[in-house]
Amino acid sequence: MQKSRYSFVLDLQSTESQICLIAAEGDTNRELAISFSDGGVPFNLAGNETVVIFIEGPKGTHKAACTVENGGAYYKFDKYTCPIEGLHKCQLFIFEGKVDENYELFVEGDELWSPQFGLFVGPKKKRTMT
Repeated sequence: MQKSRYSFVLDLQSTESQICLIAAEGDTNRELAISFSDGGVPFNLAGNETVVIFIEGPKGTHKAACTVENGGAYYKFDKYTCPIEGLHKCQLFIFEGKVDENYELFVEGDELWSPQFGLFVGPKKKRTMT
C-alpha cells in the first residue's frame, strides 16, 4: 500500500513552530519528507549527516532515525509515532556522528536543531458492527 506523505520545508533560521500536521491515533502508513531552507535559501544535507527525530507526546518522548536523501530528511511513522491522541511536538537533530540501537547519540562534530513542528493526533473513527 502506498504511504501518505507530508512534504514540507523548515526554515533553519526560525525557532518558531512552522507547521502542524494531522494524523489519527495509531497511524503507521505515513511518512515525512522534510526539506530545509536557511533564511529562504535552499539548504541541502550532504548525506553524511545523522538525523534523529524527537517526538514529544503526552506520555513521553520517542526518538527515531531519519533517512537522508536528495538533500532532505525522511521519516516513516512507526507504532510509537502517534500512539495516543493529543499534540506531539517534533524536532529534528542533525549532526555529525552516529546513533546506536538504543538511540544513544554520539556527536562527533557539528550539530544543528531544526525548528519544532506539531503533529496533532486525533481519535480513531469507531468501527460499526453490522
